[in-house]
Amino acid sequence: MPATPSRGYTYPLTSSPATVPADLRVPLEQIDADVQDLADRVSARELLTITHAGDGSWAVTDGLAEPVPVNDLGDGTYSIGA
Repeated sequence: MPATPSRGYTYPLTSSPATVPADLRVPLEQIDADVQDLADRVSARELLTITHAGDGSWAVTDGLAEPVPVNDLGDGTYSIGA
């Protein structure tokens, strides 16, 4: 079965017999899984974890364990994020 180049969604050959429900089900399940993964990743990015190290430093990460920038605004307040 051929697949799309960027995401690998499969589709039937033009010479395959038409079975519309089955032909739609497979790529729609693949798309649904990709959309759910994207939604999960977006939600995880909204979760922040702030960790204090023993040396007095702090680290901020998102739900994907990626670092989040912290900016000192100079007046005792901080901005978290880009």
